[in-house]
Amino acid sequence: MESRFDGLLAEKIVEIRIEHQKGIELLLNEQRVCFKQLALEISEAGVIADRAKRSMQLRLEELAGRVDEMSTEQREVNTVWPRGCRQPRIALSLGPVNGLSNLGTCVFALQL
Repeated sequence: MESRFDGLLAEKIVEIRIEHQKGIELLLNEQRVCFKQLALEISEAGVIADRAKRSMQLRLEELAGRVDEMSTEQREVNTVWPRGCRQPRIALSLGPVNGLSNLGTCVFALQL
């Protein structure tokens, strides 16, 4: 009787080990799938970050170019009009001048 019991016990142990092994394999496969998905998401995030970085670099280069242009223009203005001198202001008026509304004159004024 004891040998029969030992045989049944051995069969059950083998059955449980097989079930356990199948469960482990299933979990390992699920882990592989999860890690592959995670790797894809990390790769995609890296691509998005690289695109954003390139876009930002292009914007910064464009802004730097504009600043350089403005600096050059300012230097040109400063060389024409030295410090301490007022730059002229030009005004154009198409309206009446000193109450002379019926003349319809055009006045060009240069203010120094």
